[in-house]
Amino acid sequence: MNISVFNLTNKIKVIFDKTNGAEILNIKVFVGVGSACENEKNSGLSSLTLSSMMRSTLLKNSESLDGAIDDLGASLSGVTSHDYSFISMALLSKHCKNACEILAEIITKPAFDNAEIDWQKKMAVNAENLRKDDIDDTACDAFCAKIYKDTPYAYQSWGKIETLKKLTREQIVERHKKVFCAKNLLIAVCGNISQKILFENLQKSFGQIEVGEKICIPNFKFKGYENFANKTVKIKTKFNQGYILKGFDAPSCLDRDFVTINIINAMLGMRMTSKFFVRLREQLGLAYSVNTMYPISKNKSFFAVHIGLDKKNIKFTLSEIDKIFNDFLSKKVSQKELDETKTFLKGRRLLARQEIGAKCLALGRAEILGLGFKWDLNFDREIKKVTNADILRVAKDIFSKRSLTIVLN
Repeated sequence: MNISVFNLTNKIKVIFDKTNGAEILNIKVFVGVGSACENEKNSGLSSLTLSSMMRSTLLKNSESLDGAIDDLGASLSGVTSHDYSFISMALLSKHCKNACEILAEIITKPAFDNAEIDWQKKMAVNAENLRKDDIDDTACDAFCAKIYKDTPYAYQSWGKIETLKKLTREQIVERHKKVFCAKNLLIAVCGNISQKILFENLQKSFGQIEVGEKICIPNFKFKGYENFANKTVKIKTKFNQGYILKGFDAPSCLDRDFVTINIINAMLGMRMTSKFFVRLREQLGLAYSVNTMYPISKNKSFFAVHIGLDKKNIKFTLSEIDKIFNDFLSKKVSQKELDETKTFLKGRRLLARQEIGAKCLALGRAEILGLGFKWDLNFDREIKKVTNADILRVAKDIFSKRSLTIVLN
């Protein structure tokens, strides 16, 4: 990688990964504010603000904006998570100047048309309804609602629908004014272009954005696990199949054991040779689907195994899950298994970074979350440090704690 870092005159940091080959670019403008910066009265405000910004500006209505992007052969997208948000554009390098102008216009001159705001609200409601028709999402939502109770992490990044529907244009305008200032912005760029040209274009388009005040994600007191010590919550659903999601309290991505937990995740559920997959699907034939997850979160996260299965197998499978966890805690993993898992994670990461949009996301996300963009570059070095003893120590720390199990039947 050929990565450089520079600041615009208003101190907006730019992380630039210069590539060779095809003359294409991916530009992501991050803001260190997501749905975690909301409360009971304005839930959904961050997502609604971002999605509405991307529909029209004071200079271009939705049709004109779409046309300007299409004329460049570019694509525009945006994401709001709990911990950050970003607007992204993929384009040909030769259109960098035009793309920077469009992105800056979206960020500094959004129209916030009432009709567009209403449309984005409808899209959020539709997304929420679609999740109710997916068994994986239903289980995950029920789990998060309990462990993250009374915090914005308890629901999806588009917020609580009942609150979202009541949000006004005035609230959106105010949120935009506070959030989209230089102190909250970070720009990540990956592609084939000279740094000189990139700086000139970014400076001209973004260099005049007001400095403003930095908004920080609040630290929450998570009480969910305190109320669900090794508890199983059974939920009757419309689905024909059953589902189990068993989760444990786990630290954030800023924790010193973040890499170790990712290795444990791969050992237990991410691979076809992982322990849950081999035991529950290959050997016992209990699961339609089986995996584990460890979400990246700036605040508290969780580690969970989730399994789709026949309802008649739920009781037996629950006992087998406990056996697998207990067996994992009873002995150190072999050096061979540890080395193979590290190789799997390194390869998966390298393959994912072949696409410049993924590389751009990895660099910008690591920086905006507080890991520092070099974390992604140093991944191989950090994973090399993890020992068999580290795996056992961290596994005991996580899996010996209280857990919450969601059963859909």
